[in-house]
Amino acid sequence: MILEIFFPLLFYLNTLQNQKELYQNKKTFEFYNPQELETTEKQLQIKSLVSDITLMYFLGKDKEAYNKTQELAKYKEAESYYNYFLAVWESKQENHLKAQVLLSQALNLNPELDPAWNLLGYLQSLAGDYTNAVESFKKAISLYPYHPVYRYNLARTYWLLQKYDLALTEINTCINLRDNFPDAYYLKGLLIENSNPEEAIKNYNEALERNFTEEDFIKRFLSLSIKHNKKEYILKILKATDNVNNQELNLIRFELFVQYGEINKAFIEFSKIMLNGFFTTEEFRNHQKILEKAYIFSCNYKKELQSFLQKNYKNLQEYKIKLIENILTQPCKAPPKAKDPLINPAL
Repeated sequence: MILEIFFPLLFYLNTLQNQKELYQNKKTFEFYNPQELETTEKQLQIKSLVSDITLMYFLGKDKEAYNKTQELAKYKEAESYYNYFLAVWESKQENHLKAQVLLSQALNLNPELDPAWNLLGYLQSLAGDYTNAVESFKKAISLYPYHPVYRYNLARTYWLLQKYDLALTEINTCINLRDNFPDAYYLKGLLIENSNPEEAIKNYNEALERNFTEEDFIKRFLSLSIKHNKKEYILKILKATDNVNNQELNLIRFELFVQYGEINKAFIEFSKIMLNGFFTTEEFRNHQKILEKAYIFSCNYKKELQSFLQKNYKNLQEYKIKLIENILTQPCKAPPKAKDPLINPAL
């Protein structure tokens, strides 16, 4: 939202600056009314402040943006922007009711303030008021049809209202307007996952390639890729989640590494599960897959497990220590390893 406000304002500021220079030119000054020059300079000052405040919020400098907003108060012509930016501040403090009151005041003064309509829709959506949120987003779009964030917000709200055809139309428009918007690809994948899982996987991949790594998205993308045996995508997801510490994802990663014979990586995931205390005793016992597959470590990683136990003894709960000890005492019944002429050649 912030980025699309900022760049149009820069263009507008440049136009006003050119007008100011024209007014100040000695050869042309006599053709202009000094009052017009004063009005133009005031507009330039207001737009400059609006641009500065927008950029500060975009950069996460919220307090500076709030302080800068106070400078708008001296301009009667900027009252709608003043109320809008105060609403932004209040919404960031989670004072949503106060923010909506300020937005109503801003829109009464200037009904064509499209970012205010979008923020109002956003707050209505947070409150579960999806019907009114749709109308607010549609109003923002009517004022600025080429704003991808407005389209995304409307598509998301249609999805929440289970109006999937309308949501798909809006999200396609959003992606056409901005093809590097990862959230849009995720939402499109959600919309078509049941009807066209192959295409949904492709859209999830587009989101991943744009560094979208929210946990719910990763779990959904990984589960769908496993279900449809898309190994190339499974590999990409595993690479993207190397540093994850999440109960479900670590468990899935553990099982996948065991499944594909990457025992070293499986051991790392097993260690994360053990150390991070994700499971209660009962939950751990219920995860038979770990208990059934972990015996592999007694053959392949006995020394590593012993070192792991000694190093992390104080951090591990008693039931986890007993589990590891049970693994270590199991007899190793692994058959002779398979051979490859280049990787581990036989004599």
